[in-house]
Amino acid sequence: MISQIKSAAHNGYGSAILYTAIITAAVTDLLPTPADGLVFQAQFNLKRKLESGQITPKQYWLRDAAAYYLYNPAWWILFGVAVAAFPGDTKHKAKLAIGLLSAGVVVGVLWKNIEKDRQDEIMKNEVKI
Repeated sequence: MISQIKSAAHNGYGSAILYTAIITAAVTDLLPTPADGLVFQAQFNLKRKLESGQITPKQYWLRDAAAYYLYNPAWWILFGVAVAAFPGDTKHKAKLAIGLLSAGVVVGVLWKNIEKDRQDEIMKNEVKI
């Protein structure tokens, strides 16, 4: 994969690679992924631990940042490895990539909705008490 990128850059496609990378970074930051669900779950658990005094604010923020900066890159690395390892030409790899992205978005959106409803339910129960 790296050799293909180097070859494309040396053949005059360096600007196209750069623009593609920038657009890709923007789009992937907008798409919810399964990793987002893990991040939200970690945030929920960390918030509870902070509120109960089990961890300090410093521990909360360090662990929150670690979850955000580890889970999302791990998802995209796995995504890239799956696409690169998939046999076939670019057309077949693109179909796999679109399928994985679609599945990731669906799982990410579902997880966000579940977490939001869970938070709403917790807030309702706290108001009643």
